[in-house]
Amino acid sequence: MLPFRPLLIVLAVAVIGYSALWYTVAFRLEKDTAARLSAWRDQGLKVDYDTLDVGGFPYRLEMTLTKPRVSTRSGGLSVRAGSLQVISHLWTPRLWVFLADDAGGKLAGDAVIWSSVTLRGSLRLRKDDRLDLRFEPAADSPLSLDRAPGTDRPVRLNDVFLALLTHPRTEIPRDALFEAPLIDIRLRAKTENGLLDFTGQVTGTGISDWTEKTLGRWRDSGGLFTVTALDLMAGGTRFRGEGSLSLDEGFRPLGAFNGSLVQDGRLNRDLAGLGLEPVTDNGDIRTDTGNETSLMLQMGVLSVDGIPVSRLPPVVRD
Repeated sequence: MLPFRPLLIVLAVAVIGYSALWYTVAFRLEKDTAARLSAWRDQGLKVDYDTLDVGGFPYRLEMTLTKPRVSTRSGGLSVRAGSLQVISHLWTPRLWVFLADDAGGKLAGDAVIWSSVTLRGSLRLRKDDRLDLRFEPAADSPLSLDRAPGTDRPVRLNDVFLALLTHPRTEIPRDALFEAPLIDIRLRAKTENGLLDFTGQVTGTGISDWTEKTLGRWRDSGGLFTVTALDLMAGGTRFRGEGSLSLDEGFRPLGAFNGSLVQDGRLNRDLAGLGLEPVTDNGDIRTDTGNETSLMLQMGVLSVDGIPVSRLPPVVRD
């Protein structure tokens, strides 16, 4: 038995050391998370949750928040869940996976409202200090788009994937026309008879709320919303486009967005599906043709086949 004593001592020390390390990291995680949520409150966000628990010993670090709710002061941007479970390991401190039950939220005031029974995702801190955040509903839990521009009933989305990649804040020249990149966005989703594929980028100081004050600050700092590629199909309609948009003094879209609409002869129905106002069939613009139609959003004005037809409404009303 004596020859095994050194090995047993080493194993005992290793177990005690690992246990001490795990509990130290777990305690720090709980403390840092509570501090981060408190800091969000100090920055003007509304942050609430019922309980925060850390467990998972010995194999993993597992943090569970019950009924977390985060929103801006005006409620224009919000997210909530019945429970949020975040998991990592001691040997993968830069990667976290999470599972949210009864998740939901809204964007742009009440313009977009979504919900999902189960949402999963991952958060990775890359070596260049960029955050790589990815979301997707569980396979048996499609995401429901309860409200969105151009829809008159809830839309069930299948095979949804959203990726957000942040950029580190950098100094830019004073004479620069636009701010540095803030976040890259990739969104893909399918419905029963269509799909959405979007790639874009947001530059500027960040949008902390959906109000005239915060959107005006973003606009005045050189904020820009770039649509690198948009491909939208629904029924017999397919819309493709690209462009760059900001906001004018009246908070209407400002910039240029070029796209083409391939439709089955019902142009106004298709425009409504995009959340745009119908146009009048005046001979110059045929709304009953089945050909490709050119759409342009420029300086807050919608043009169809090069002919201005309507002015876009403000994106926010305080």
